[in-house]
Amino acid sequence: MNNIIPFITEIITTGINNNLKKLIEDKQDISQFIIEMKKELDKAGVDIVKEVLEFLDEIVRESDSRKQDWYIHEKKPNTLATIFGEVHYERTYYKNKNDGSYASLSDEMVGIEAHDKMDLSLKAKCVEGAIKHPYRQSGKDACDALDLSGQAVMDAIRWLGPVPLYEVPEGQEKREVEYLFIEADEDHVAMRGRRSGEPKLVYVHEGVKQVSEKRWELKNPVYFSGIFRESEKLWSSVEEYIDMAYEREKIKKIYLSGDRGPWIRSGAKWLKDVTYVVDKYHVLKYIRQAAGHIENGCDAIWKAIREHDREYLEIVLETIKDHPDSDGKNLQPAFRYIRESFDATKHYSDEMYPGCSAEGHVSHILSDRLSSRPRVWGECGIDEMARLRVAVKNGEEIYSRMLKTKKARMRESRQIQINEKILEKRKLVAGAEMQHNLPWINRGQMCGSLKMIKSFRGI
Repeated sequence: MNNIIPFITEIITTGINNNLKKLIEDKQDISQFIIEMKKELDKAGVDIVKEVLEFLDEIVRESDSRKQDWYIHEKKPNTLATIFGEVHYERTYYKNKNDGSYASLSDEMVGIEAHDKMDLSLKAKCVEGAIKHPYRQSGKDACDALDLSGQAVMDAIRWLGPVPLYEVPEGQEKREVEYLFIEADEDHVAMRGRRSGEPKLVYVHEGVKQVSEKRWELKNPVYFSGIFRESEKLWSSVEEYIDMAYEREKIKKIYLSGDRGPWIRSGAKWLKDVTYVVDKYHVLKYIRQAAGHIENGCDAIWKAIREHDREYLEIVLETIKDHPDSDGKNLQPAFRYIRESFDATKHYSDEMYPGCSAEGHVSHILSDRLSSRPRVWGECGIDEMARLRVAVKNGEEIYSRMLKTKKARMRESRQIQINEKILEKRKLVAGAEMQHNLPWINRGQMCGSLKMIKSFRGI
């Protein structure tokens, strides 16, 4: 460790000189210089991490606290994949004098568990990439010096596990709004064995605002997603969020919008004081099925819905059924959907009701990664990815989430008192070395690359 700073400085300086020479002599683009320098810096990063880990191992080995309770068992090599590349280092393996257990105390001290092969920051980078891209591509993009497999990326996601649904930050004040809107829909994702997984998406917002001529945005949206075979768990989380985030007694009306899926209609029972509105997108779909083959048929059904006139609706549907062009068509499923949805369409004309954009949000948040391309998923993978996608949408940082998960899972690290005098002595030595071993400062003459730059002056 004493010589690491001048050693790394020499590596970086040599890299700058060599790449600067190429930049000028070969008339390279500056981007090529940047790419080559990143490689040099990654190599330096690997060396620094290796030296730091072995330095910590040495400090623990010399500690009086360690000597009281632990025998030195053996030296063992280890490899840790990092954002710089693979770090190969040696650490001491100890045996406890009291219970006979084994441990690498220096690794434990910095959060490296017994079977860790990948640093947490690299795991987080893999997961962040996988949220947008296939696992294999995410593995390639995570670190230039490594070619991580799709399996390694999936293992990182499995290690993290299903991300918990959104929780209101501690200390956040409750907001006061008059109207609140909940929208819900699900995606349909191909699974093995010709099955289909259905990740659910629910989001709560305070209405819409116009951000450009043709673009609108939700106000303060919060998203919830996952497989949830039992939708009650999902709705209870939504209900808890509303109670924690809003002054409930100030809300005049809460709208719940979605299609007529049983799990969405069950939300109208689970959530307190909500008004269920069937999604206009699906109503339109069935109106076209029922009356698209007859001139003005769709307009007639819409008139009945707009005026909320059930008697007129029945007249229109009977007229469509008896029409000659309806012969042989199976119209009953469409008729049934329109009739059953009728009571839940009366709020379309409410001044404060902004409509429902659930179909578009499912496409953007879930389908874009899960079902829009020919992929096959497992149920666990669907659930994890859906939760990750909405966690990012809610503003959560993946590294912070993974660090929190790791701290929650880690057993309490063994307390080893580090000899402060030894640590301070080694820091001072390293500092002195650094001051007297910086090549560009101590040469006393201009290096070749700088001479070359001077010779090009005026060109």
